Amino acid sequence: MKKLLSFILAGVMVLSLAACGSSGTKVTVENDDKTISIELSYPENAGIELGGEGAYVDFTDDEEQYYVFVELFEHDMYDYYKSGAVEDETFTETKIGGYYAYSTDDGDSMYTTILFEEEPVEDNVYRYAEIQIDGPLNTDTDIKDFVKGNKEIQSILNSIKYLGETKAE
Repeated sequence: MKKLLSFILAGVMVLSLAACGSSGTKVTVENDDKTISIELSYPENAGIELGGEGAYVDFTDDEEQYYVFVELFEHDMYDYYKSGAVEDETFTETKIGGYYAYSTDDGDSMYTTILFEEEPVEDNVYRYAEIQIDGPLNTDTDIKDFVKGNKEIQSILNSIKYLGETKAE
């Protein structure tokens, strides 16, 4: 009887997860001999319009009036960008999806950088994503408060998964 009940509960859980629904997309940077990728998802029912391909992707939600732009990098500018960000009075450090991240904002837009590997992959070359979030339009809401309170944006940010490197054949 316990086994039957366990199977029924497991089936209900699978069906409930499937009903939640989310769509995914992949962001990649291709070099001559390798490809690096991240994957992220967003709620299907969020009314999001997806754009971009390759090294970047953007999400637009006209109803909530926000825009999220995600771009993936592998180059030697990470330290330079971070040194400039640290000087900004809005600089904050956090974790997003388990990865180290830092953010700055100008009141209307929030700029976040997520570092995927703590050590450089070669001479000062890091793999990271830069995220710009704009919105909401026509309101006095601070961008950090808006991002923290928006479940759709939080879902996108927390779904980011670094897939690593694949070698070209």
